[in-house]
Amino acid sequence: MAIGTSYPIALWRAMIGSALTRQRKGRYGHAARDLTACANANANADAAITDYGSHSTHATYTAALAEAHPRKASFWAQFP
Repeated sequence: MAIGTSYPIALWRAMIGSALTRQRKGRYGHAARDLTACANANANADAAITDYGSHSTHATYTAALAEAHPRKASFWAQFP
């Protein structure tokens, strides 16, 4: 199964990236929830997703996000 078929991980990641890149502080809570949803979906989906295509795994994505946005403390404080 490909990543976009049953799991909205790519959409969540797009919304997270938009909130952080555009510094939409009012959206950080939503972005943190979306990142949590990605983590939960990814944990359940890893066994089912056989083709991530151009998308990275959740651990790789989260690490890249932390590297790109390390100073967004109000966002990271909301992500468990």
